Amino acid sequence: MMTTLGRSSQLLDAGWRFHVGSHAPVSCNTSAFPTDRSMQQCFGLRLQAQVDHQQSCLEQCCGDPSCEAWQWCDGTGGCTPAQTCWMGAFSSCSASGGWVGGSRSITPSPPPSPGAACAQSSCQPDYNDSAWRILDLPHDFVVEGNFTSRADMAHGYLPYNTGWYRRHFFLSAEQADRSVWLTFDGVQRASVAYLNGKFIGSHLSGYTSFRYAIESAAHFGADNVLAVFVDATAPDGWWYDGGGIYRHVWLESAAKVHIAPWGVYLPAQLTSAPDAAGQRAAALVHANVTVRNAGSSVAAFQVQVTIRDQAGHEAGKKAVLDVPRLGAGDSVTLTMPPIALDVASLWSVERPYLYQATTAVGTTTNGRWREIDSTVESFGVRSIKHAAPDSNPTADSNCVLRLSPARWPYYVI
Repeated sequence: MMTTLGRSSQLLDAGWRFHVGSHAPVSCNTSAFPTDRSMQQCFGLRLQAQVDHQQSCLEQCCGDPSCEAWQWCDGTGGCTPAQTCWMGAFSSCSASGGWVGGSRSITPSPPPSPGAACAQSSCQPDYNDSAWRILDLPHDFVVEGNFTSRADMAHGYLPYNTGWYRRHFFLSAEQADRSVWLTFDGVQRASVAYLNGKFIGSHLSGYTSFRYAIESAAHFGADNVLAVFVDATAPDGWWYDGGGIYRHVWLESAAKVHIAPWGVYLPAQLTSAPDAAGQRAAALVHANVTVRNAGSSVAAFQVQVTIRDQAGHEAGKKAVLDVPRLGAGDSVTLTMPPIALDVASLWSVERPYLYQATTAVGTTTNGRWREIDSTVESFGVRSIKHAAPDSNPTADSNCVLRLSPARWPYYVI
């Protein structure tokens, strides 16, 4: 466990129990969409820029329980743009040439209510999982499967499946007075989580991290059982996505009054032109800090932001802001006084200079500072300009732009 400045963070990657499901591979074909929408254009569908084949378009929609219709424009009969896939829910359809597709009726299941009891045995705290496989994260159960022609082509003929994960962990009695949450860095794809048999949340994307506050379901001073159901049968993309808890899981805690997760934003603005070497300039850092009061009473506190250079020396004047009142259960995003960096070292690919910003929440009594919570973020100072082709041709000499292949113009990193 790592504890820093009143925060604690425990990695939960080791010692999981896992059981794979028995989901049969689905061979998607036009029979899955009983209403033929060929020679019609349906409105309200979303362009799927990453799908470049008609069969992949059908399979992508077939595997997504929320997808009502799919359409493929083959480039004939006047439809545009050619060789594109469209999916989702539609509002209406009208006659139009060049389209191939179909639709079906869907009835998405509502998510469980917060704190609802799990109805399945696999997420009950006293369930005997001793026969389940023991493993450490990260884990992908799809790649462990067997290739079959019954699985869809777009995902490499590996059958996508479901699985259950379970893990025990201990929470001390002292943590009952703190905010406690579980952070999942990545689960592919749809997941539902239960703690001690109670629903704590669900997440539908395999490519974004998420977290759940667990105070209401946790047992403090005792053992806790986390159960996660993962459904990988409706992948996010037409490529190989995999399935399972494929990134870290963290048990984290902080004081009731704390900096919100991802709650520090550090935009910097150059206030002078860079020097001749393009390595230094004057800049202002406009820090934004989100603080949450998860306690049961009104809180008063002070927020401080201190920037240090790579040598550990303080850069610029510390930003300080007093917050006289934040109601119980409320959050506030604060715009801190700007911090002036008179000679800021600029970040570049060749010289990736990073500063560190320490953001602290605390109180001052009789001139003595008492820290409640703090975080440390690294950031760079940089200005990027994109000029028109007929303007100064050297203006963008340090700008790095990575483009995906021209077939997919929608993805720019």
